Amino acid sequence: MENCTISGNSAPSSNPHSTSGGGVAATNGANLTMLDCVLLRNFASKEGGGLAFFGARVRMERCRIVDNHATFGGGLILDSSSFFSCIECAFLSNNAVRGAGVYIGGSFTIVNFIHCDFAHNVASEGSGAALYISSGTLSLVSSNVVNNTGSGSYFILKSGAADG
Repeated sequence: MENCTISGNSAPSSNPHSTSGGGVAATNGANLTMLDCVLLRNFASKEGGGLAFFGARVRMERCRIVDNHATFGGGLILDSSSFFSCIECAFLSNNAVRGAGVYIGGSFTIVNFIHCDFAHNVASEGSGAALYISSGTLSLVSSNVVNNTGSGSYFILKSGAADG
């Protein structure tokens, strides 16, 4: 995917097939590259308002994930042994109960953020307004985490490993 805008989509609870990935969902070994894309005002009733990746290999560069909403992972959820590389992306003004910007789970999930921005994300009831890691491995390099709001910390590492 290149130079695309994905806006105003939803995965509502009334959908019997999926309540995850309001904008984009990739699962079960899918390979996805996203360059210069915008994910704006998407909604998922459960996980990944903007993006949901479960067991996928994903590379994103120069993308903006803005004003997306979900219960977990307002901007993005990564789980189930996903591999995610993110360079020069921005996670802005996303909302969730937990992990408003990004929610990371799955013990074999590996995530690399390089030169990314996490700002103005809001975790309404839970914690991890910018990043919530329930398990997995995170590398956060030369990135900015600023002005995020939640009832708990802005960056939560529940279990797993973090480097950065």
